[in-house]
Amino acid sequence: MPDGNDAGTILPHMVELGLSGIERMNGPAEAWAGAPAPAGRGGGGRGRAPLTPEQQAEIKKSAGDLKAWRLSVPMDKYKTLRKMYNDVGVHI
Repeated sequence: MPDGNDAGTILPHMVELGLSGIERMNGPAEAWAGAPAPAGRGGGGRGRAPLTPEQQAEIKKSAGDLKAWRLSVPMDKYKTLRKMYNDVGVHI
């Protein structure tokens, strides 16, 4: 999907494909609702260099920002998302 992967840009593709249901994952739904972007992970896996202290701090801050956002986001955003999907016949 060339135009993004948030819940709003995925929906037209689902309609085009004739899909009528989806199990919504948090990433696209939260991106649509305005969640802060996560910090890049950049390394630390198999065959990769360990994360630097700066990268670790960035990831920790990013996680804290996301937690604060999740605790404050109004549920009206998610009600709007469900209605947007239901209005075109795609059930979450």
